[in-house]
Amino acid sequence: MPVNVKKLQDQLMSRIDTDDLVEVEKVERYISLVKLNKQLDKDIKRDGATVTTENGAQKFVKSHPAVNDKM
Repeated sequence: MPVNVKKLQDQLMSRIDTDDLVEVEKVERYISLVKLNKQLDKDIKRDGATVTTENGAQKFVKSHPAVNDKM
């Protein structure tokens, strides 16, 4: 089940002291990573887990760059 990012952020913010800027920054950085991870998932789903690269007469298959970024 996909997680709603806004609901996740609201839930995390309700659990911290919102006057503590360090805690707020941590939540914001985490939400940013969640959004990035979701975008990488979309890219992999759209393009597939592997991509074919052609360079002149050479043709080879390698893993999608987003797979490495997710790791």
